[in-house]
Amino acid sequence: MSQMSKNKSVPTLKNVNALAGQGLNRLFSQSADESNWTEIPISQITLWKNQPRSYFSEAGLQKLTSSVRKRGINLPLLVRPSDGLYEVIAGERRYRAAKKAELVTVPVIIREMNDEAAMEASLSENLDREDLNPVEVLESLLNLLAVRLDTNVNEIPAFLYQMKHSWEKAKKESGDNVIPNVDCPKEKIVQTTLNQFGYDWYSFTCNQLKLRNLPSDIYESIAMGKIEYTKGLKLKTVKDEQLRQQLLQKLIEEKWSLNQLKDHLKLLSSEQVTSNNHTPQKRLSSLTNQLKKSQLWKKDKKTWKKVENYLNKIESLMTQVNQEEN
Repeated sequence: MSQMSKNKSVPTLKNVNALAGQGLNRLFSQSADESNWTEIPISQITLWKNQPRSYFSEAGLQKLTSSVRKRGINLPLLVRPSDGLYEVIAGERRYRAAKKAELVTVPVIIREMNDEAAMEASLSENLDREDLNPVEVLESLLNLLAVRLDTNVNEIPAFLYQMKHSWEKAKKESGDNVIPNVDCPKEKIVQTTLNQFGYDWYSFTCNQLKLRNLPSDIYESIAMGKIEYTKGLKLKTVKDEQLRQQLLQKLIEEKWSLNQLKDHLKLLSSEQVTSNNHTPQKRLSSLTNQLKKSQLWKKDKKTWKKVENYLNKIESLMTQVNQEEN
């Protein structure tokens, strides 16, 4: 991947660098011997609040639950100690399936981890084993950057845009084609972190980050797995909030394809143009232009006399209206 990719589309998650999950895979492979696993009561396990996934397919979870009932859990959960309990760092789907299957105990690997290591492990497993939707990837990477940069997650987008502006300015002035200020530790962390998960920092800033500019209802629908981000970006073009919400509801309920959504938007656009063309202002403007263009007073005086007669009636009517208003 070139460092300054200008691809304007949001990359599919299947392009995420497989290296992202290798650390986690090594951890599990090193503990492949079940004698290294620990069996603990499921009642002692709790979910970590910073888990990347916010949506789980009910059908997929049900299928996994059925498998767990029959065969048990064949891959341990990765957990860390927390206030007398254990937080799930990797394996939340298996944990949820185990609860649904009413297992009493589950196999785990217990590791002491800070938030940075936990975030990386959790994100790695999800990217390596089951695709996250673009909003989940975006929020997870922003949270990981926040941990590594020791700052609030809401400050990360501004920092990325600052990097983008600095790079574009430097490139324009000197033709330099490298990350701005290579000696800046924070910028180096950004570049290394995003590269680790298969992203170019500039492309990520230009493309993925724009998802945060979506209206909240569309953003939440993507985050919950109700619609694909491509449909969300298309729906964003509808400026009327009430109409957009109605379309979003129909999109979800009737499971429109992207092409179906485009067809509905084209139809709405066509109806809007037709409606606009029939407004009083449009009619008056169109009629005035037609009269000027025809120049009937020169080319067809007989017809002009008829038109003039109607104009006199309109003028008389408007004089009457104005007098009544005054």
